[in-house]
Amino acid sequence: MEKSTYHFKLLSETEKAYIAGLLDGEGSIFISRNYYYTKKGRQRFSHLLKVSIANTDYKIMLWLKSKCNGCISIYPAKRQNTRESWQWVIGSIQARYFLEAISPYVRIKILQLQLAIKFQKRKEENGSCSVSDSEIENRENYKFQISKLCLRPKDLLKI
Repeated sequence: MEKSTYHFKLLSETEKAYIAGLLDGEGSIFISRNYYYTKKGRQRFSHLLKVSIANTDYKIMLWLKSKCNGCISIYPAKRQNTRESWQWVIGSIQARYFLEAISPYVRIKILQLQLAIKFQKRKEENGSCSVSDSEIENRENYKFQISKLCLRPKDLLKI
């Protein structure tokens, strides 16, 4: 058993279903683009698969971290009558294994999940260093497809 998949193999089917519900209701699947400079001063960017779940209950976030690793961030309340919230995030290969583990139970975000897994597998096959322009374009396409699926009904009226 690969070390990186170990945590997810320990989840019970009930836990996987519960986490899938959290992802469907309070989560996001996305590809971020990070800019950096090479030693020659050329600007490049890389793509990173990320999965996040937000909630106002810190105990749920701690439980999620204990079961699936990842990291937790706090977001202070921005307005009166709102509460601080917490966000759990997992990325890259770990995100792929996480999504594969809960995939049988995901209902709402299933298309994003499938694209995200394909993206990460392709990225692992093609490597991260010195990728071709066509591969960068392919990764941008995955990013666009996933973000398009995340649009809310009110956002669809603007298209």
